[in-house]
Amino acid sequence: MTSNELLESFRRALIDAVMKAGPMKGLRGTNARDVLGKDFTPVDFGCRNLRQFIQEQVPSLKIIGSSGGDVVWGLTDWSPLPTRAHTEQRVSDPRQDSLWRIWVSPLSHQVIVVNLETSEFRGAPSDEPIEECFVRIEPLNMLAHRNIAQAFVDAGHIQDPAMRASLASAIGNSDGDWWKQWNQILHTDHTSFHVWRRYRVEELRRQLRERLEALGISQYMAEKIETAVMASSQRPSDRNESSVASDRKFCIARNGSHREVSLRDLVTEVVARMSEDQLRGLTLPAGLLADAFARLVPSSRHPRGN
Repeated sequence: MTSNELLESFRRALIDAVMKAGPMKGLRGTNARDVLGKDFTPVDFGCRNLRQFIQEQVPSLKIIGSSGGDVVWGLTDWSPLPTRAHTEQRVSDPRQDSLWRIWVSPLSHQVIVVNLETSEFRGAPSDEPIEECFVRIEPLNMLAHRNIAQAFVDAGHIQDPAMRASLASAIGNSDGDWWKQWNQILHTDHTSFHVWRRYRVEELRRQLRERLEALGISQYMAEKIETAVMASSQRPSDRNESSVASDRKFCIARNGSHREVSLRDLVTEVVARMSEDQLRGLTLPAGLLADAFARLVPSSRHPRGN
């Protein structure tokens, strides 16, 4: 088969696939690559990628929209696909729920892919082929997580020497169970666990920013991605909490140094020191108390009225 015949066969295959998909759906770029098969190579036709090939060598096709961060091809006389009201990623978009998990899971089989041309991003299988206009954000590796844990210990956030030594020992474990052991130790102290949790989230945020910058992603796009990833890190209960209590900070001076703590830190510390009689005298929201009771005692049932 001559080069012209091969080119014509690729054109025909793409046009047939587009017509089969129809004007209400079109053909996604990743599906277009599957249509052409493994024998297709854009550079054989003087093109950098599949997109350039279609634009220059298949004049009967055009981009009619985008889907999940991918371009959608249609015939030149087709109307553009309907614009979605949520073109940009939103906090309520269920696809965002996996973005944080992808970023913080070293063994994840997914990556975050970013379309530099459409400014869309999504989670995708790590082996999914992407076009040249995409970049991958790979999950943070295990060494980075160990380094964050080590920095937490070195920074002196844990005051109890025994706990600090146990955490340092867990980090030093060469097997994959160090993370499980680390969390088991921290869960023995409510305050220490929440200090660690906030520290870890901020460190993961910082490293995400550095990764986005290293990939050459624009500041505007980086801020969108960071917002979406961080939003998906929050549990439903976290999203419903008052931002006043979460954001308010107090600056405490001690021995010539200053430390910022949140209102939640102060309340947690006070409650930890209260006697049982004092705890019984606390005024607590009934709904939150019932939720906590149900969570701690799953088999419990709310009493029914007579």
